[in-house]
Amino acid sequence: MASAYAATSGLRLREFGDGVLVFQPVSWEVHILNPAAAAVLQACQDGPRSAESVAELLGQLIDESDVKALRLQSADLLVELEQLGLLQRA
Repeated sequence: MASAYAATSGLRLREFGDGVLVFQPVSWEVHILNPAAAAVLQACQDGPRSAESVAELLGQLIDESDVKALRLQSADLLVELEQLGLLQRA
């Protein structure tokens, strides 16, 4: 079964310039995300998303037509957001 990703509960998001500030109340960490990463995080706040659906969303946002490159970028973004504690596997 493919992994699904959900946003960590309790995150607070605020627009900041071109990006989004994300505050983690448990750790008191603040992160600044670019618009594409913020859109992925917000989509995962609405409910768990598969890696494939995240790749599709990212492809729409960055206008990437190379499927292999898109999947690699999407996988890298999911790993980074998970390592920052903003996403978790659902």
